[in-house]
Amino acid sequence: MGSSILTRSVSELRFLLRSGDVTSRDLVEESLATISALDSGINAFTSLRGDEAVNEAALIHPHDDRPLAGIPMAVKENRGVAGQPISQGSRSLLHARARTDDTVVARLKGAGAIIVGVTSMSEFGLLPGCEPAAHGATRNPLDRDLSTGGSSGGSAAAVAAGMVPMALGNDAGGSLRIPAAWCGLSTLVPSDRIGGSQDGVLARSWSDVVLGTDVIGGHERPRAGDADPGRGRFVVLTTPPGVDPGTDTSMGIDRDSLGIAIEALEEAGFRQQAIELPSALAGMRSFFPAVAPRVRATILRALGLDPLADHTQAEAFDLEPYTLSFLDHAGRVSIESQQRATAALDAWEREWRSLLGPDTVLVSPTTASIPPPLGQLTGLRRIEDSASALAEPTAFTWMANALGWQAAAVPVARDQAIPGSVQITAPRASAATLETASAIVASLVATRGVARRQDAPHG
Repeated sequence: MGSSILTRSVSELRFLLRSGDVTSRDLVEESLATISALDSGINAFTSLRGDEAVNEAALIHPHDDRPLAGIPMAVKENRGVAGQPISQGSRSLLHARARTDDTVVARLKGAGAIIVGVTSMSEFGLLPGCEPAAHGATRNPLDRDLSTGGSSGGSAAAVAAGMVPMALGNDAGGSLRIPAAWCGLSTLVPSDRIGGSQDGVLARSWSDVVLGTDVIGGHERPRAGDADPGRGRFVVLTTPPGVDPGTDTSMGIDRDSLGIAIEALEEAGFRQQAIELPSALAGMRSFFPAVAPRVRATILRALGLDPLADHTQAEAFDLEPYTLSFLDHAGRVSIESQQRATAALDAWEREWRSLLGPDTVLVSPTTASIPPPLGQLTGLRRIEDSASALAEPTAFTWMANALGWQAAAVPVARDQAIPGSVQITAPRASAATLETASAIVASLVATRGVARRQDAPHG
């Protein structure tokens, strides 16, 4: 696996930087050297900043007290890094370069982070894998025959392989949490349904996730703080939302990791609460018509097309079959249907929130399966032919986005190649409870370590 120093937490690295034991230039050069040594077999990065990153690192002094001063980071390629490619995983945009830094990238740089490169993603972030035709498959560093998950798979692979200690991604239905789960990482998705894809970071430690989320959230994210575990409650979901508990499915739910997390929460003082939750069918039926037209408009703008244009104009571009069919389906949603679906989601969210009450979180598996072999989560199939492949990765993740709630994914150590992962979900009012619960579960990895199969390919 990659550089041992780059697998340390940001707080540890900041201590080393302040003490003068290492310099930012040391860390950035180590990051670039590790990428050079490993990425030909993993394919996490689509471009590197090289000399620019080294020169920026040379300007960081030991007494720089900014929260990410001198820390090498990677950025998912749908967020602009000035001068770098921004293809968004699409062959149609391989020529595109960002003229300026995206707001979230500017915040990272303002906090002192050194951006070493840009990472791969599925085309326009539509699929829960990272195998775009534009760049080829990104391989999971824990087992290179398996998917990283996605769409933020390149960022997850870069952290899991020890190329960088933290990376930026975003999530509109599981794009941070799925690769976090399949690469043994932690992440947090802020709450906001209709705002589109939410930015977040992928890291090994929960404290790094909170730090990175604070930085990219700017003034819009007030610190949640700590909650009293003795007041906390949690509701367990063992069946994917919208699936009848009595239905026989082929989903491989990881109940062992869920049980470990439940035990840890109870030992810390959280109380498990039995609530008969409302059906999720209303959310399942409304999520696509409420959100897909906005996603479609974003894609068409990226292609230089009028968002109100007929979707068939996109057929002139070299898009994957899944993307073309998504544009087709999303373009069939009328404004009236979108408005009705949005109102239905609002009502559904109020119903769920009223039942949970304050200081309560939902605890579930992050995904309903281990990562599949490469080749199953590509854009080669149309949307109507992809339901079975997409069902298990997104079975538990979609609901947080549909509700507009925040959601964390936290690894759980187990004796397998891929760690288990637990998702913790809550409305904005329970942010402190969610972060406290996530920290408790994350501490299991800190104390037990993440078991890795000895024969897994490594660099």
